[in-house]
Amino acid sequence: MVARHAGLSASHFSRLFKLAHGVTFVDYLTNRRIEIARQLLQASSKSISDIAGDVGFSDPEYFSKVFKKVVGKSPSSFRFSTS
Repeated sequence: MVARHAGLSASHFSRLFKLAHGVTFVDYLTNRRIEIARQLLQASSKSISDIAGDVGFSDPEYFSKVFKKVVGKSPSSFRFSTS
């Protein structure tokens, strides 16, 4: 969708993005979503499912899996360790 908005093919956009930022667009987007989720987990009492949806994950279980892979802790462990 982003590539289309920029008027580029997906593969061309991906190549340009990686050249400019050193990471793929998907990795950048995932890391940004997890960064925002970390802030929400620290600053709100929203459920993990709601936070997952807020940052663009439609499946809370997948969100938890990705969060743990990136952060090294589950969302609930992260929330309790920063309280």
